[in-house]
Amino acid sequence: VLPWAKPLMVEGKRTCHGVKLFGFVFAASALLVTARGHNGEYTLRDPQSVEEAINILNEIERLAEDQWSQHSRHLSSSEQELQVGRGLSPRPWFQEVVDRYGAPPRQHPQRYSRDGRRLSVLAENNTAPIRFHLNFDTLYEDKVQANPFTKDRYCFREGEWFRIGYPGEKPSGSGPDGCGDRTTTVVHGDKWCLCTVTDLITDQMRNFVIYATTEVMKQVPGFFSVKPLEDELKFRNFEGSYPAMWQTTGQSGYACDPDCQKGMHVVVPDSMCTVGVAADAVMSVSMPPPLPGVGGAATFC
Repeated sequence: VLPWAKPLMVEGKRTCHGVKLFGFVFAASALLVTARGHNGEYTLRDPQSVEEAINILNEIERLAEDQWSQHSRHLSSSEQELQVGRGLSPRPWFQEVVDRYGAPPRQHPQRYSRDGRRLSVLAENNTAPIRFHLNFDTLYEDKVQANPFTKDRYCFREGEWFRIGYPGEKPSGSGPDGCGDRTTTVVHGDKWCLCTVTDLITDQMRNFVIYATTEVMKQVPGFFSVKPLEDELKFRNFEGSYPAMWQTTGQSGYACDPDCQKGMHVVVPDSMCTVGVAADAVMSVSMPPPLPGVGGAATFC
């Protein structure tokens, strides 16, 4: 999943100049005993325990607050205003969850031996250039709003409410939102905020992101080869790898590729679990409201 950074902020307006693709996403899974995260090594937690899920949410929130506090202390006010275009890349929330639970299980059969993916057994005669399916569904309002896991998480009109984290009922008024100046300060916790003009996914921006991403991804197969799948790539329709976490965040229920939908808030069409796609990997692109100091972020799910 690749959340695209918003374009460089110039005098309160957005421009497409200087926007770059900051990362690629590759699907992988493994059976882990411990997981090394950004802040050290964790003993894996029980994915069925609601108590553990609550503890993990609190840990991640404290970590995010500490990291932003440390980062902001090194920036002057003038530097903070320019941070949107600086290309910083924090670890996504879902990656912190994975660090504490372990990687999600494999969803589709792979043509690799059980003893690992050893480079010594891969050669030109048994591999082929990697094939990516690009999923842009999360850039479209109708698809976002029809999905319970992505509904109200993206901005398409100025003055509308969007949610950060997992807040309660959506406000009915027109504000104020209590989110402060989001161009210089990161909003922590579970809150409803009002969309500003710099948050919007416009037709122009959507078209630009689709074009730029598609052009860049055409080059990727020239750098990576894999053992191609023997049939269509399909995901699973199930509760998800971390049921207690999804229950605690109010996201219970079956879904196609639920960890991506619930953990990264991207739209995954049901067809990816029924028909599948002719690809070795799927890259989903989203454009959440920008954070100061963040140029982009990506992870696997």
